[in-house]
Amino acid sequence: MDKFNKKEHFIGVDISSASLDLALTRKNGFVGHKVDNSIKGFTLIIRWIKEQG
Repeated sequence: MDKFNKKEHFIGVDISSASLDLALTRKNGFVGHKVDNSIKGFTLIIRWIKEQG
């Protein structure tokens, strides 16, 4: 793999009984997202991560 095409992302997750708060690092900071702590919320996390590239 070409080292210049390599992407590095880090995701932090704060877990509570009601919700999951996510933070994804970016070159210029981070982007946050919040979902319910449920099966639907996990599905939304996967979709959100894919949208971030």
